[in-house]
Amino acid sequence: MNSADLWCCLRFERRLYVTTESVKHVSADVAQSTYDVWKQIADEANNGSMADALRDSIALMKWFRGVQAQGGKILVEQNGKIREVLKV
Repeated sequence: MNSADLWCCLRFERRLYVTTESVKHVSADVAQSTYDVWKQIADEANNGSMADALRDSIALMKWFRGVQAQGGKILVEQNGKIREVLKV
């Protein structure tokens, strides 16, 4: 399954949170292929905001791991077939 399939299968409810946390500036080196996928996700889902795409990806990973830590399963339906996401 590629990243586009994953994003098409999942639905997100966006919520705005007001926070008093300090903002940290982060710099990271990534492979060109990783950057290209990140940029594509940002363009498709966040109107080009790569920072929003990264925040959403981190939130999704946190949610996946939380569900799995509590014994839950992540199921993806594609072409009428349901598959479990075994590891995130």
